[in-house]
Amino acid sequence: MHRNLPLQAALTVLGLGVTAAGAVADQLSGFVVDAQGLPVAGVNISAKSESGGGNGNLANGGTDASGFFDVTIDPGVYEFTFEPPPPPAAVALAAVLEGVVVSGNSSLGTVALGEAVAVSGRTVSAGGIPVAGVNLDVIDLTTGENIVLPGDITDLSGQFSVATPPGPIEVLFDTTPILAPLLAPHQINMAPAVSTNVGDVQLAPGFKVTAAVFDPSFQPLVNVDVDVRDPFTGVKLYTPGDNTDNNGFVDFVVPQGVYDIEICPQFVLGLVPHLFGSTPINATTNLGIVTLAAGVPLTGTVTSHLGPVVGGADVDVVDSATQLPVFICDDNTNGVGQYQVIVPNGQYDLVFTPPYSAHLASSVEAGVVVNGATSRNAVLPFCDCGTPSGPGVAGSAGLVPQITAIGGSLRLGNPGWGFDVTSGLGGGSGFVMIHFGPQVGITHGQFGNISLMAGRALVVPLQLGGIPGLPGAGSASFPFPLPGSFPSYGTVLSARAILVDPAAPSGKSHTPVLSGAFCQ
Repeated sequence: MHRNLPLQAALTVLGLGVTAAGAVADQLSGFVVDAQGLPVAGVNISAKSESGGGNGNLANGGTDASGFFDVTIDPGVYEFTFEPPPPPAAVALAAVLEGVVVSGNSSLGTVALGEAVAVSGRTVSAGGIPVAGVNLDVIDLTTGENIVLPGDITDLSGQFSVATPPGPIEVLFDTTPILAPLLAPHQINMAPAVSTNVGDVQLAPGFKVTAAVFDPSFQPLVNVDVDVRDPFTGVKLYTPGDNTDNNGFVDFVVPQGVYDIEICPQFVLGLVPHLFGSTPINATTNLGIVTLAAGVPLTGTVTSHLGPVVGGADVDVVDSATQLPVFICDDNTNGVGQYQVIVPNGQYDLVFTPPYSAHLASSVEAGVVVNGATSRNAVLPFCDCGTPSGPGVAGSAGLVPQITAIGGSLRLGNPGWGFDVTSGLGGGSGFVMIHFGPQVGITHGQFGNISLMAGRALVVPLQLGGIPGLPGAGSASFPFPLPGSFPSYGTVLSARAILVDPAAPSGKSHTPVLSGAFCQ
């Protein structure tokens, strides 16, 4: 069941004083408001029996112009859905009430719909031609929920307007209903804080990809998932209809490009996944008959050096002889640190890589012989995020500015790493020296002679926020995505901020040195 509110709905029971889970009625009434407490007209009310199916002969006209409703329904236990009209008539999320016991006449009081913003725009094809009939779906990226969307089909002019939760969302444009011209599905990631018009959404020409997937005895495989990814970024494309049918057949549509196409059977089938690597798609493409080989399970649990399990860790399997990766599916640990993948028998190096946000390094177990079901656990060592040390140079009011690491571990390729500078002069400026190499004590004298670090240091400007001229009020966050291949593991990163401050010696205050060694 898709829910649009963490507690299904904000429910205030009036009149008879019953609870949401114990409300009783043959005739059920109430009042529907939005997140601002304003009445919502035209709310459609539906019911699903929780004890036997059906809608219990629900009869209603939804909410009236004042937001009131009065429905009749057979006795029973129901799940009620309150679905508001789409924007601009209302900007609110649907609400769901579960476990409502109907037996007699009662009032549910005030049912509050969820806070929402409107996302609107127009779908067009090449040349700006409007595209009608595109089906929209919205995923709340905070909760992973699929949002109920009234008005989720583009109209004859390609226009759409849907209510979504504020914050990070993924808007999916399903072009499956469009028979001609063939258009590729599309997705947009955004985080609207207020109602937003995204303008024209360009739908690219689409190309159909087909395949038939069988097991070793040439029986069709049902519900095998096929994923399409950008081979350079690893980003997964939105491809509705990408699971095999009862005949093992699958077809989906993608824009022109080069893709990794992954065929991932369910783990319980014990079959080795298949990868079509870097496959160009510029016309209708038949991948042919794909026969998946029998494999064996490789399972285990990943923990940190301190003992807790590590969720979201990536597991890679590398052929020990060739050092080529073995393609596996669903290779991240779950919430309790467990992984399970299917591989052929062989000898492998297993690489366990934690999320960048964890202060952990990768672990490698080489030469693991897999000859039947195999279990291998891993313990991930500590990885520093960077630690400040040594003295700084005080500025105004005798305050020493500080530098701290943010964004997780100091590992190659971490896109979120960076640092905060605090306790500087409000509104001040300066720069940061970032050095790769052996750990060094960066002093003001060295900054007077940059040539000492030529080719191994970066100098980047820094602007502080805060009330101008107020000692200690100056701060800034500085993103510094870490390189993917240079420097090598074990290289030390050192950084120090130098800030303009008239009260400091030579007019510059310094933070301590932030340093740490790169981990695997």
